[in-house]
Amino acid sequence: MKILIPDYPGSQILEGIRSLSRNNYSVDLSWKLSKMVSFLRNSRYINNFYEMSTTSGNDWNLYSKEVLQLVINNKYDAVIPFGLDSSYALSRFSNLDKRIPTMLPKFENFKIANNKLLTAELANSYGLSTPRTFYNTKKDDLKNICKEANFPLVVKSCTGTGVLNGIRYVSSFDQLVKAWEELNIIGNRTPDDKSFPMVQEFIPGYIHDACTLSIYGQPKYILTQVRELTYPISGGPGAINITTDIPELKNIASKLIEGTNWHGPCQIEFIYDNRDKKFKLIEINPKLWGTLALSIKAGIDFPSLIALYLAGEKLPDNINYQKGYRYYFLFPQSLNALTQYFFYFGLPNLLNISKSQKFFSVGYDFSDPIPEFSRALHSILKLSNKIKLPKSSKIDKRLINKFPWLSRDYLL
Repeated sequence: MKILIPDYPGSQILEGIRSLSRNNYSVDLSWKLSKMVSFLRNSRYINNFYEMSTTSGNDWNLYSKEVLQLVINNKYDAVIPFGLDSSYALSRFSNLDKRIPTMLPKFENFKIANNKLLTAELANSYGLSTPRTFYNTKKDDLKNICKEANFPLVVKSCTGTGVLNGIRYVSSFDQLVKAWEELNIIGNRTPDDKSFPMVQEFIPGYIHDACTLSIYGQPKYILTQVRELTYPISGGPGAINITTDIPELKNIASKLIEGTNWHGPCQIEFIYDNRDKKFKLIEINPKLWGTLALSIKAGIDFPSLIALYLAGEKLPDNINYQKGYRYYFLFPQSLNALTQYFFYFGLPNLLNISKSQKFFSVGYDFSDPIPEFSRALHSILKLSNKIKLPKSSKIDKRLINKFPWLSRDYLL
């Protein structure tokens, strides 16, 4: 079976490519790579590399047409996008041409999951909890918001991902105005989003994810995990995650999957609010997630299941995964997060870590030396710039989650 990955070969995508290749799939990569990161295409698990003239984020239509041409020329059996922009582009393009073999939802369903307002409205219709949020806020609205909500606040775009430049934590009116102005210009939005930034209450607590694969609104596999340590440590992508088994999250995720008639992979993000003891929906990430390596290590190989589905094979009825599996996303996330944590709090409790660490993996693949060593070297050289919290992520130290996470009830 021939598979095309039309995406930037970041760490989670390389992990997916390795897993597919180890399952005897032939995997090719296509993307527009700059010379600075061209080494990433030298993974021993990538069969062929095809340079593209654009990226999915720059021109979704041209990108999709180039993917289609590669499918026609090379007779691919499956195309698996990993990133948000690539998933957006190919889902939107499927309305025009259905010859690209993907496992993606209809574009009207994709737009609901990708839009935080539409997602919140869907959740509220099911009686699910969400943070208090002010959507599509104009600059003139900010003073009134400060009268209604308490600092700190979170500012972000209504669509897109906040990993690159899309989230700000603010503790004063001046910071709120500055964050709004920045995100109104550079916020990571998808092309059809013309809204102003949104402002949301800050909820202290750990982020929990439901990582899912569904078939036309029916959830097939759901793995839950907690972001034990993020980068930055005030909140962000997972740097050290642990698999859990939380039935409540799986039930909520199932309702949202059914409500969007979701088809394919997505990650549903929650935060546990200690104030009222409720899980609150943050957003749906309508794609394969950045911490995919943990899902694979714990026992659910989502990319290979997608390939199996696109090959027309029957998927296994049930797949059990290892609960309490800790994964260190070493370069750069864990390295940056642990260094930052030490700078602000000192050495974490090593005894508690060892007690809670029966199963674990460190994200470094010695079988694939060129991209792994290059990424490690790049991370180490940049480490000095990662020690302090960026201005956009500064909050009171008392609101930062402690490491390690010790709520062991969810792991049994």
